[in-house]
Formats: sequence, structure tokens, C-alpha cells
Amino acid sequence: MPWFSELGKWEAATPEPIRSEHLGRPHVAQVRLSPEARATYLGLVADDYPVGSVILEVLREVDTNRPGPVLALERTEAEWRYWVLDTEGRPDPAHAESLELCARCHAAAPSAPVFGLPRSPPPAPSPGASP
Repeated sequence: MPWFSELGKWEAATPEPIRSEHLGRPHVAQVRLSPEARATYLGLVADDYPVGSVILEVLREVDTNRPGPVLALERTEAEWRYWVLDTEGRPDPAHAESLELCARCHAAAPSAPVFGLPRSPPPAPSPGASP
């Protein structure tokens, strides 16, 4: 992936790592966005990403904090491509079968194919406040 070498330069979309349940087990994750994807992702505008947009979820093992796989969505001319990459940016053959599941799950996202960042729930109303 030619863009993989740039991911260290891309600003994190989350101030703190988030919890991820990708690949069937918990991870700690940091979402990073290519410059092309940043504004659209943060605004959650459905499928309005320019070609070349890349959204990454950089995983770490919960218990050991060891680097885990890197999950990627890449916008091409024709479609979104899904990747599970090793820590060197190579497609991870151990997760090749997961890619179809990725596409099916992300097709149901509220801003397909993007779920977006976790949002804080709205504050509870104050006692005695009128609706």
C-alpha cells in the first residue's frame, strides 16, 4: 500500500485510543485519516469521499499493548477496498477471509461504509427540568 508509509504523518481522529472489537477480540485502536478523508469522515457525510481517501484503524492488543493489525478502508474510482494489514503494511493473509465480512458489516453503517467515531451520549436532563 503506497499510502501506508504516510500513516505516521496523519493526524489521529481520536484524542485518546478507542476500544475496537474488530477481528473477533478486543483491541485498543487509534483512527487515522488521510488528508483527503479527514473533513468528510469527521462530518460523516455519506459516501462523499474523494478518490484516494484512506481511513485506518491502527490496533494494539489490549493486554500487552503490542501492535496489532491495521484495518484500512481505501476509496478507489469504483469502490471501497478493505484491507487487513500487518505492522509493515503488507496484506495479512491470516485475515484474508475477513474482508467479505468487513464489506457486509460496513454496508450497514449509518454513513456507509463508515460508522464514525464513538460519540458521547447526550447529557442527562437536570432533575426538574422541563423537556
